[in-house]
Amino acid sequence: KYLIACDGSKSRVRKELGIHLHGEIGLQNFFSIHIESEDLCNIYENNPNSSRYGFNIAFQDGSLAMIFHMLPANKCIIHLSGGADKDISKFMSMDKNELVRNLIGRNTRFEIISSGDWHANQLIATHFQKGRIFLAGDSAHSWVPAGGFGMNTGIQDSANLCWKVAAMCQGWAGPYLAPSYQLEQKTYDYNVMRLVSQNLEILTSSNFALWVRLSLPIIRIYSRLFPKKFRDSVGSGLKYFGYEILGQRLVASNLCMFEEEPAERLRPLPHPGSVVIQDLPGCRAPP
Repeated sequence: KYLIACDGSKSRVRKELGIHLHGEIGLQNFFSIHIESEDLCNIYENNPNSSRYGFNIAFQDGSLAMIFHMLPANKCIIHLSGGADKDISKFMSMDKNELVRNLIGRNTRFEIISSGDWHANQLIATHFQKGRIFLAGDSAHSWVPAGGFGMNTGIQDSANLCWKVAAMCQGWAGPYLAPSYQLEQKTYDYNVMRLVSQNLEILTSSNFALWVRLSLPIIRIYSRLFPKKFRDSVGSGLKYFGYEILGQRLVASNLCMFEEEPAERLRPLPHPGSVVIQDLPGCRAPP
C-alpha cells in the first residue's frame, strides 16, 4: 500500500516523483583518504584517552585534518578540508603515501584503499511525500558530516513515520496523520541545517585550526593527569553536537496544540549536562 524511499542522496525514487532539492551547495571542499592500518588502530585501541569510534586531529599545510578510526575493522578515513579558501588542489597533487605519513606523524604500516575529493552540500527535498510514497533519510535530506546528524536524522525520520504508516495500514489513522510527517520533520530539518552549517564553519575555519594547535600541549598534559575527566569532557562535547537531535521537540505540527509562539519553540534546548523536565510536544518523558 505504501512505499518509504530510503535509497540515498541520489534517490531514484525522488527523481521519478519529480521532487527537487534545495539548500546550500559548495559549502566546503574535502579530500578524503580511506586507509587500512592494523598498527594505527592498535595505537588507538591501547590509548586510554582515545575513543574506539572517535577521531583525532592533525594538520597539513595549515589545514585541519580529521582522522576517524573504525575499530575493530582496522580502517580509518582521513578528511582534509580546503579551509577558508576551499582549496584542496594542494592535497590532490601530493603523493598520497607521504601525505598519510605526515598526518599520522610516525612510521606506521598502512594501505591506501581509496582516495578522492568531494563537496559539502546541505540539501532538503521540497516534499517528503507524494501520494502513498514517502522519503526518509538521505533521500529527503543530505547533511555535511559535522556533528553526526546524517544517521541520526534518518533514524528520527523512521521513528516519526513508521508508526503512522502502520496506523494507515491498520485503518485507524485520521486524515491529518500522513501530512504531519512532512510538517514535523521538514520544519525540524531546517533547524538542523542551521546547526550543521555553524559546526562546519567552526571546524574548517583557520581560527579553529590555530586554537587547536595552540591548545594541544595543554590538552596532552590534562589528558595524562586526569584521564577520566578528559574522556568525560570529550563525551560531553560530542553529546552537545547532537543534543538537538536527542532532545527533539516539535516546532510545527498539525496534530498538536502549542501554547508557545513559533519563535519561542525554536529557542535553544538546555545543555546536556543539565536536567530540565518539560512537557513540550516531542520531548522525551522524564524517567
